[in-house]
Amino acid sequence: VQYACLYWIQHLEKSEAKPSDGGQVHKFLQEHLLHWLEALIWMGKVSEAIYAIDALRFITLLYCSALLFAPEKSIVRQQLRGQVPHWIGRLPNVRQDWSALHQTLEGHDVFYYAITFSSDSKLLASATEDGSIRIWDAATGVERLTYKLNGDSVTAIVFSPDNKTLALATHFQTVRLWDAATGLERYNLRGHQGPVDVIVFSSDGKLIASGSRDKTVKLWNVTTGTELHTLRGHDAKITTIVFLPDDRLLASASKDNTIRVWDTDTGDELQRFQDHEMVTSIAISPDGKLLVSGSFETVTMWHIASGAEQQSFEGHKGWLSDIAFSPDGKMLATASNDKTIKLWDTTVDTKREISDEDHKGWVNVLAFSPDRKLLASVSHDNTIKLWDAVSGVGKKIVGSHEAWINDVAFSPDSKLLATAGDKSVKLWDVVRGKERQKLEGHEEWVNGITFSPDGKLLASISIDKTIKLWDVATGAEKRTVEG
Repeated sequence: VQYACLYWIQHLEKSEAKPSDGGQVHKFLQEHLLHWLEALIWMGKVSEAIYAIDALRFITLLYCSALLFAPEKSIVRQQLRGQVPHWIGRLPNVRQDWSALHQTLEGHDVFYYAITFSSDSKLLASATEDGSIRIWDAATGVERLTYKLNGDSVTAIVFSPDNKTLALATHFQTVRLWDAATGLERYNLRGHQGPVDVIVFSSDGKLIASGSRDKTVKLWNVTTGTELHTLRGHDAKITTIVFLPDDRLLASASKDNTIRVWDTDTGDELQRFQDHEMVTSIAISPDGKLLVSGSFETVTMWHIASGAEQQSFEGHKGWLSDIAFSPDGKMLATASNDKTIKLWDTTVDTKREISDEDHKGWVNVLAFSPDRKLLASVSHDNTIKLWDAVSGVGKKIVGSHEAWINDVAFSPDSKLLATAGDKSVKLWDVVRGKERQKLEGHEEWVNGITFSPDGKLLASISIDKTIKLWDVATGAEKRTVEG
């Protein structure tokens, strides 16, 4: 009997039989799963079976306590309801179904600085202020690689477009390029004279640009690790770098109130756009022809080739906090700490305003849906709202969190909206206009979310030093990465 309990799964595997719903294996697990586990426990061999039933979340709960605390609608509870011991007179109140939390990825010991998905959605990279970097399998939550920068801290992290290289910006003035598959460092790019805060790959992955507090932008050859150009001219730290769509031009913004456009082949400065105030945000139109800057009360649109100011949009009564082009480039959305969002037609000097009657706090994040039909806004009044991107008319979703909302993201198919606030992430059904899931499990504020490119996973990052991966279809937590 002991042999049968231990090795029946191995015999099943070698027989090449194909278990199916309603088959013998299915019926056995429905009726005798807990009995089998109980036998293994008595034999002291429960660990031998874990690999075979890893997909059964119920394995971590044992017998009576498992039945008592399993959700009402769970398969195990439904199948084995009659196995609840009769001597237990009062059953605990339990949730109707499994928690939306699927996994918690643990391992780091300090605050997270950044997370990023690979473009194929298979990998998730995380970095912290203590210089530790981890790459996780996004499907299984298994930690694939761990790096450690001794005595240094990571300020930014990004995968190359082909996902073969992981780039790190560090406080100690370097850019590190790692082989994402092996964990081997390919290059340690030195040359900056101050902490590096911004890194970005060109769309073809051949170049990487870094921006530093030493007031310079550097361009590097990713294949050889050589410095191609040092772009000098800014008089303060670099805050933003953006490659234009064809990678031949690069735009950089600085606290010196200027935006500069550079030729990536020669390193020459081609255009300089001077703002009257510090530039807080920039955006490039999808066709690469227009550059928009936001500062105090003013949004300015520049024609990149000629350097001419094309339009200046005025109407905000505070600092610009975010700018977003619609995917077709015809609409521009701006958010400000004056509690308003404004929609601008980039082809004419007109605006549609979403006023402070709609948000009662600083509007801090905007996002257009990929299908160009909707604009989402979140505010420090703890609310999330959807707007028709053409008319500016409010849609029917009017949701909220219990505290400030820090991030918002549309799914790639524009059907779902994710928001991060307080200690939770919420998924909203855009079509029905209703909250679909509240993803709970973080112990501190959630400050960032991102969908995987295929839309199947959502990653959330929190100041509790964890990253959680959620299954978008079910709302289940797939993995938790700690540390």
